[in-house]
Amino acid sequence: MVNLRTNLRQRLRAPSAFPSFPSLPSSLRTNEASEPTLSPGLHTYRIDLYGGQRRVHLRVDPDGSGVLFRDVTDVIHLNATAAGIAYLALEGLSQERARRQMQRTYGRSAQLDADLASIYELVAAMTDPGYDCPTCALPELPRADLFSTPVHAPYKVDLAITYGCNNECPHCYNEPTHYPMASLSKEHWFDVIDRLHELGVPHLIFTGGEATLHPDLCAIIDHADRLGHVVGLNSNGRRMAHAPYVAELAAAGLNHVQITLGSSRPAIHDAMMGARSFDQTVKGIRNAVASPLHTITNTTLMQANKDHAEEIIEFLYDLGIRTFAMNGMIYSGGGFGNGTAIPEAEMPALLIRVRDRAEELGMRFLWYTPTEYCRMSPVELELGAKRCNAGEYSLCIEPNGDVLPCQSYYVAAGNILRDPWEEIWQGALFRSFRDRVEDPRWAGLPEKCWECPDLPLCGGGCRIEREARDGNRIADSGHGGGCAGCSGSCGTGKSAAPDLPFTADIALTLLPTGFVPPSGQIDSPRRGSGVMVIGDH
Repeated sequence: MVNLRTNLRQRLRAPSAFPSFPSLPSSLRTNEASEPTLSPGLHTYRIDLYGGQRRVHLRVDPDGSGVLFRDVTDVIHLNATAAGIAYLALEGLSQERARRQMQRTYGRSAQLDADLASIYELVAAMTDPGYDCPTCALPELPRADLFSTPVHAPYKVDLAITYGCNNECPHCYNEPTHYPMASLSKEHWFDVIDRLHELGVPHLIFTGGEATLHPDLCAIIDHADRLGHVVGLNSNGRRMAHAPYVAELAAAGLNHVQITLGSSRPAIHDAMMGARSFDQTVKGIRNAVASPLHTITNTTLMQANKDHAEEIIEFLYDLGIRTFAMNGMIYSGGGFGNGTAIPEAEMPALLIRVRDRAEELGMRFLWYTPTEYCRMSPVELELGAKRCNAGEYSLCIEPNGDVLPCQSYYVAAGNILRDPWEEIWQGALFRSFRDRVEDPRWAGLPEKCWECPDLPLCGGGCRIEREARDGNRIADSGHGGGCAGCSGSCGTGKSAAPDLPFTADIALTLLPTGFVPPSGQIDSPRRGSGVMVIGDH
């Protein structure tokens, strides 16, 4: 994460001169007769790249400051002046024309010339296909500590468009009380995405349940793509065993997919998924790898697959996967009190095995699970810094529009279509996630965290896991809010909350008009039960 501030008037400082970069690509050049005007929201720039496409987003907040994203991975924070210059560069104005426009506000100065040159060169690096990591090539940029920059909206939102599923994973993190939740109508999902676009969220990931079971998935993806979002999908891959469906997803505008694989051994995978799904999932991976979609996999490490973790990695490599992810048990839904979880004390040795085999094969390994660094540090394991981003850089929207801190923390902060964003974002629940470093006691962190030097990176680990260790299950008492079960650690100080009221000026029929999962996708003897049986399905 990089912070870039100009030194004009009240600005803090200007970066040193950057190395020379190629001029802006022709795809960013506009008619010089136009006078682009910067407005708050999400501005998207598509750049053709080796038969594919790169996306650069400039998010402009109401105060004029901005965030520059390249393929939703490289992130540069800009103050208002820097955001204005970056916008002119991305809109294709020549540096000379931008100078004349900026001089109307700041007058003539050597500092203005230096800032213009620096930011134009930065934008050229962000849009140049020859730079895989443009910020890495710019050591002069002032860099902020990880997780230290406040944000007005998340970078990524998970859209759980249905909790229906064609697998029956005993360890599924979805709460069973939410399985029957009806989905919004297609038109209301369009409204959700429009709202997120207005907030400046560049990255959307469709999930569930199993998102591919939703009949309107491709239409909703298409709507998000037309607005310029980077669009992803988390899936069990079974429907993707049908190659024409993969082509339909790609044509709709899907950019990347993550497919869950439990094991390289069919019987183990099927037991973990609660369904005979191995062949379809593997075929789905093959079809995705052969498509334009950027494809990775994810595997939950459990007692059933820990002894052959290297075999799983080698199997993925042979399927054409070059980036894979793994996580530990998620302690919600069927994961709460699940005896198949790997004890944390055993996890470091296992992760070292995974890390080393991935390195030997030239694969990229992503570790997802946030942990308390005093118990298990991903930095010491050379897995990189990892912290829970819930309620800050990411959040989740349920099938009915309720907004969760993450897709496994089942306490709603409001509803995206009926509640003002500021009430959701600035409410006690989300602030308890964002403010846990500044006020760990209020945020419910244990006393050992309050003065810990690792807290800014660690964030206190996963709140769900911490509560589960104490025997508490984090879940609301129904749909639409509540804090029953979290022992007050959400920071709200409430044990229950009333139903969220509808806003009078928005007339919505949220639940009855959308997709409702068939009973076969929600009624299961195993899904969410925590019981795994090998060879009995």
